Amino acid sequence: MEQGGEMASKNMSDIIEAYLKQLLKRSALVEVQRIELARKFDVVPSQINYVLRTRFKPEQGYLVTTKRGDGGYLKIQSGPDQQKIQDLVDKMNQLSDELSWPECQILLRWLRQTGWVSKREVRLLETCLEALGSDRTAKQQRAHLMRQTLKQLSFDLEREDEE
Repeated sequence: MEQGGEMASKNMSDIIEAYLKQLLKRSALVEVQRIELARKFDVVPSQINYVLRTRFKPEQGYLVTTKRGDGGYLKIQSGPDQQKIQDLVDKMNQLSDELSWPECQILLRWLRQTGWVSKREVRLLETCLEALGSDRTAKQQRAHLMRQTLKQLSFDLEREDEE
């Protein structure tokens, strides 16, 4: 009985994926309410989350933003953002094991110019990353923190907007 449930879920995931991709063919940005989508396919909202996590990844050219709760929504973007996402992944892969403060500033400027972070977020990151200092350990910590920041930006499929 359990296998049949898994098979039905897999098939339903395929159907939901196909539906969302059909919507994306009409528009590079799709915004829908998770609960309405779940009702349409007679599934629980976690099934929608599963489809988003497994079928709409940044490395596949998608950027997914979600907001949970009353009036919650999900947004899926595709198309031109694929290159932007790939650029971010490339930057992450290019980071060395050590990152000086001037190199970090260049990277933060790039993040701001490409729209990945706001001016306020850059100031917050600058405050934290500059305070690390300039010795080898600080440069290693800075590189690690920037790599984690880039990773979070590129793989954050289920960003929850706090109210």
